[in-house]
Amino acid sequence: MAQITANTSAYTVKSVDRGFLYYDANNAGSVTSSSHTNITDATPTGLTNEQFAFLRTDNTPADQYYMYSIGASQFVTYAGNNGVKLELTDDPACTWVLEASGTYYGIKVPGTDQTYINITNWQAVNGCKVFATGLDDGNKMTLTEAATGLDLSDAIAKIEAYESNVLTKI
Repeated sequence: MAQITANTSAYTVKSVDRGFLYYDANNAGSVTSSSHTNITDATPTGLTNEQFAFLRTDNTPADQYYMYSIGASQFVTYAGNNGVKLELTDDPACTWVLEASGTYYGIKVPGTDQTYINITNWQAVNGCKVFATGLDDGNKMTLTEAATGLDLSDAIAKIEAYESNVLTKI
């Protein structure tokens, strides 16, 4: 399993058996999966809209990252608890845990036992959702480095501002 390089590299995110995540301008405001378009065995090519970075600062909890869509220039988040679609926002209000499992990662909601990003064929959620389930073929993700040496300082500055604001309120 590849070690994740935070803040300067981007990765494609592909499930074992159900496709990969990407940004589709026709579905602006949310993340889409290739399963949404019935391409479940596809392999991402590394195009910008298929790339996600995992970002953090010195104040980000040790095991957590902000997930950032390179194509949308927005952060990946969700609204609700279970079975909800992945959304894109300008604000870094949501972190994720990269849970190593064999040769895969589960991208998990912090503080939960089994709530992961899951690729599905559910059309209502553009083929990807946050769902409470054990690790399976829809949420075991291969993260493949697609770009290095990225300048993500604007996104990191948003995280620093957000964390500074949150930490001063505690």
